Amino acid sequence: MSDLIHIAYVSLSNKELDETELDELLMDIRKRNKQQNVTGLLLYNDGSFIQVIEGKSKMLIELYEKIKQDHKHENIVKLLE
Repeated sequence: MSDLIHIAYVSLSNKELDETELDELLMDIRKRNKQQNVTGLLLYNDGSFIQVIEGKSKMLIELYEKIKQDHKHENIVKLLE
């Protein structure tokens, strides 16, 4: 049995992001996710994020804990795991 899981959550950005800031955020996320063998989807609209991340169970649970501590967003609500 595979230990691959996915986590989906929503959150609110602490500030409105412009296109340049979003591009920088995506480049950073893609680099870290590649290093950790994590895949996913990040959507942003009007100050709200929705993200789905997928990877090995232990890695993903640790990553989600780090995401919850990230100062770039707040009101993080896990939708499913």
